[in-house]
Amino acid sequence: MQAATAGGAGVVRTVQHLFNFVDGGTQTPESGQCTPALIARITRFQRDILRYPHPDGRVDPSGRTIKVLLASAAEKARTRRTAVQPTSPDTSWSHWASTTW
Repeated sequence: MQAATAGGAGVVRTVQHLFNFVDGGTQTPESGQCTPALIARITRFQRDILRYPHPDGRVDPSGRTIKVLLASAAEKARTRRTAVQPTSPDTSWSHWASTTW
């Protein structure tokens, strides 16, 4: 648990946020607290997604867990952006400006 809290509450909150974004299921409170529930979630991710034979529940700054978690979040964000199609004409200022000027 020490390694999970080495970066402080901001780092822990970021990991919580990434898990909430990537996995639409059970939401982890983004409290910045390294709880047993968060460690269990990290362990499940390492076991089920990363296929670690012995998951340790740690997220090291340059380790595989954070790299795959960030890549998963980026892929989900990219997929979400391309999947959303506008249902109405663009009414933004930039559209107005490009058609007016």
